[in-house]
Amino acid sequence: MKRIVFLLGVLAILAASAPPAHAAVFTLTDLNSVFQIDSAFGADLWTVDGVSQLYEQGFWFRIGDDSAEQRLGNFYSNGWVDPGGRTATLQFVHNSFTADIVYTLTGGTIGSRTSDVAETIRIINTGGGSLPMRFFQYCDFDLNGTPGDDKLWFPNANTVRQVDLGSGAMVSETVVTPVATRYEGDIFANTRSRLEDDLPTTLSNLPAPGGFLTGDVTWAFQWDRTLPRNGTFIISKDKHLDVVPEPGTLLLLGLGLVGAEVTRRRRKKA
Repeated sequence: MKRIVFLLGVLAILAASAPPAHAAVFTLTDLNSVFQIDSAFGADLWTVDGVSQLYEQGFWFRIGDDSAEQRLGNFYSNGWVDPGGRTATLQFVHNSFTADIVYTLTGGTIGSRTSDVAETIRIINTGGGSLPMRFFQYCDFDLNGTPGDDKLWFPNANTVRQVDLGSGAMVSETVVTPVATRYEGDIFANTRSRLEDDLPTTLSNLPAPGGFLTGDVTWAFQWDRTLPRNGTFIISKDKHLDVVPEPGTLLLLGLGLVGAEVTRRRRKKA
């Protein structure tokens, strides 16, 4: 329901910038986990022990600071899944750079409710001069299949954590290297709408250290790098899903909810 409503809301944008005709879907499987990537729109499925955990993860970029962001998937060129079924490589070609993204899924035993996806992104400047790259990752986890009851915070500059406060008690932790230039947590679909509009986006660095968001949360990282001619920029990311490890963690999260509540500026997902 949420996906249908949101897609109707951006139908005009999609019509104006249709994805490549050769867009493809890649599915990774390992033990208790399934991870799916749409070459045009990014990852849109991560099930662990049969329960959906992810609504969307996508990549956007901007060259310089005077134009709007573009979705990386609009420049998809080629992709494949390795014979083992756990690793996919997607390649993107722009007239100023190439980008390769390698995803590797590691599942847990059946019933363990744990899973991991490692990602490596390589951007190579293929233009004739320097490349002022602004690269964005946006992620919308709906932990335990329930979008409206999550808590999100940034423990440090390269880590984001999200916890499902309902009965599922799932926790996601994402670590990025190198440290991003900026970050942002927000309520669906504020950040995504800014990445899709006609203006350049600068992430807000909110919530500040010690702060958090609750509700239908999303997060994003932004890397600003100027690549010399033939230069390379590599980003490594690891996304880990698990059950909350101990009752004390849930207690601390519950106390945090009493202390603050972020006003929801958009409707809850259906």
